[in-house]
Amino acid sequence: MAQSRQALLRDHLLDAGLGTLSEIFDGEPPHTSRGALPQAWSVACVLEAWVKLESIWRGKQKEE
Repeated sequence: MAQSRQALLRDHLLDAGLGTLSEIFDGEPPHTSRGALPQAWSVACVLEAWVKLESIWRGKQKEE
């Protein structure tokens, strides 16, 4: 589930503000971006989630 959400954000990186994420998104589909376009904390939060998910995934790989 989390990975599918991150895939949507990855696609957004190629939209309006190349390489950045918008400040906020609508909660309902199509999850329209709103607020200020380039937001460092939005990018940082996504990167933090990606690192945590990657760590969990690698931990599961080691257990198997």
